[in-house]
Amino acid sequence: HTLQCVNASGRPAAALAGGSGRFAQARRCLGEVFGTFAKEARGMDFITDAHDWLGGYPYDWVRTDEVIRFMRREVQPSMKTLQIQHSAVAGFLLTPAVLGESNFFANGQFQGHWASHTPIDLAPGDIIEWQMFDGAADEYVAQGGKLKEHLVEMRSVATGGKTCWVYFFPPELGEPCRQPDDKCISPMSILLEDMEVLGWGGDSADGLLCSPDSGPRYQVLRTGILFSPADGSDPRFNGRSYRLLKQTFRVSGRDQSAEK
Repeated sequence: HTLQCVNASGRPAAALAGGSGRFAQARRCLGEVFGTFAKEARGMDFITDAHDWLGGYPYDWVRTDEVIRFMRREVQPSMKTLQIQHSAVAGFLLTPAVLGESNFFANGQFQGHWASHTPIDLAPGDIIEWQMFDGAADEYVAQGGKLKEHLVEMRSVATGGKTCWVYFFPPELGEPCRQPDDKCISPMSILLEDMEVLGWGGDSADGLLCSPDSGPRYQVLRTGILFSPADGSDPRFNGRSYRLLKQTFRVSGRDQSAEK
C-alpha cells in the first residue's frame, strides 16, 4: 500500500528515486494508513491488529472437508455442516446432527436453513468426465466452432484431470441468466454427497480445482457444476448420491438480490 501511495503522488519517478523526497512521501503515506486503519479495516488500530495476527503464528492450513469430517465424527455431539462462508477465512454454519435435524432435513423434507433451497438430484448418467467434455470442446474449436461464453468460463476455472466431473443443469432445472432481471443460479448453492456438504464450494484462488491433490471441492457456475468427489472415485459408479441445494438471485443492472 505504501508503494502505491508513493507512486500515486504525482511526482516524477526520478524525483522519488532517492533523497528525502521518497522518504517524506512514504512517511506521509504511512501516517495516513495508520491514522485511518481503525475506521477502514478491522475496527482496531494497526499495532493491535499486528499483534492479533502475529499471535496466530505459526499455524497449519486445514482443508474444508477435513473440518467437516472432524466435526461430524470426532466431536460430541456430532455436528453437521449446513453451509460454508467463502471469504478470506472460511466460516462454518453447524448444528447438532441429531438434535438439530429440524435445521436441515427431517421427515423426508428439507427443513430450516436448507428449506429455502431447491434440491436438484444429479443423475449418474448425466455426469460427464472432464476429459470427455474438454476433448469435445477442443475438437469443436478445431473444426472452426466458437464456444459459448458459459463453456469458456467452465474451462477457465478448472485444471481438469481424472478427479474432475461436470454436470450441466437440464433446461427445466436451470435458470436463463441472460437478460437483466433474469434469475441466475447462485454460486452459493450447496453440493451434497450423501447429504453431507462435499467440501469447499467457492472460488479456488489457488487454481487447484479438480487437481489430484485438491481434495473434494466444487464450484457452481451459471449452467453447471464442476466437482471432485471426496476420495477421487467415479461419481457415476461409487454408489453415492449427489444433490445440489439450488439458490438463485436476480440480476438487475449491478444489483443482485438473493431469492429462493
